[in-house]
Amino acid sequence: MNTPSISILVVDDTPENRHLFAHILRETGCEVVEAASGEEALRVSEAREYAMILMDVHMPGMDGFEAARRIRAFPCCAITPIVFVSAVYTSDSDRYKGYGEGAVDYLLSPVVPEILRAKARAFIEIFQRRKEAEEFALRMEQANRQLRAANEELESFSYAAAHDLRAPLRAIGGFAEILLEDYLPALDAPGRDHLRRIGGATGRMNELIDSLLELGKVTRSTMRQEPVDLSALAGDIAREIQGDSPRPVEWVIAPGQAIDGDPGLLRILLANLLGNAWKYTARRDAARIEFGREMKDGQPAFFVRDNGIGFDSAQAAGKLFKPFQRLHSAEEAPGSGIGLATVRRIVTKHGGRIWAESEKGDGATFWFTLGHE
Repeated sequence: MNTPSISILVVDDTPENRHLFAHILRETGCEVVEAASGEEALRVSEAREYAMILMDVHMPGMDGFEAARRIRAFPCCAITPIVFVSAVYTSDSDRYKGYGEGAVDYLLSPVVPEILRAKARAFIEIFQRRKEAEEFALRMEQANRQLRAANEELESFSYAAAHDLRAPLRAIGGFAEILLEDYLPALDAPGRDHLRRIGGATGRMNELIDSLLELGKVTRSTMRQEPVDLSALAGDIAREIQGDSPRPVEWVIAPGQAIDGDPGLLRILLANLLGNAWKYTARRDAARIEFGREMKDGQPAFFVRDNGIGFDSAQAAGKLFKPFQRLHSAEEAPGSGIGLATVRRIVTKHGGRIWAESEKGDGATFWFTLGHE
């Protein structure tokens, strides 16, 4: 388990004590570095990390307390366990002073070899586990950097590709309109139907590109933090939706729901959730859409609830918030399949989580937290 790369420092001005401690500690399998004074201990500690330092308290010149305090200032030894050894018991204040300088233990001489070795092995184990954790954290950071770079490259490609698709789509849509306007009499019924289908398909593709660009914008955007009145935002969005497509809907928006967050991103979040609720209640005679906050699983969470067509939660598990995953046909409810993926990214950027509860034919509730609950 132990390797020569793990070292213990023994500091004692008495050669016999120093050599005895070193002999005992070498049986742990570690390298033992010896220092005959506080000054020498500083020199061998400035750029070297130890699993443990065994420090004599009473030394001429710089005593063990001062040496420990100054060694603690070195970054490599800031958390190294220091065990003080004293041949004489003076008072509890001496011991407290040692703990005040960062000691983890205080031994009286003569030291029992078995006890010293047991303590050293414990500190060696801690040292090894810490090194393993640091190496793991370093590997994870490298992997995260690579993943971030790959994601950024993919997002840049997606953004560029989406922009580049606009030009040919505009051309296809434009020529289809020209044919319908200028050559309609020359076309039979199937020809006119084909052209209308081309126009509809290009329109849907443009909507999909817009959704992809919005998703990319959400991912790349820098977060702002400021007070946001979610109730006011929800009310504005409800009025916009109602104005664009008038139909009877009961809107229930709880007042006073405010939180710190990015106002632009939170508007996109609510617009998607409320827009979905509007879309999926289209066939209800008494449609109802709610926004508010309730206790859920022991913590407060915001919700958007509707009494629309709903969905099968078991069938939706694992794909509800993924891009291009749709639970309903285009005939049941139009859409790009990007909206909920965008919502999840916004919630994640705010340090929260989102989930949904629904039964087919019995409406749906989308719950979300924003990291400030």
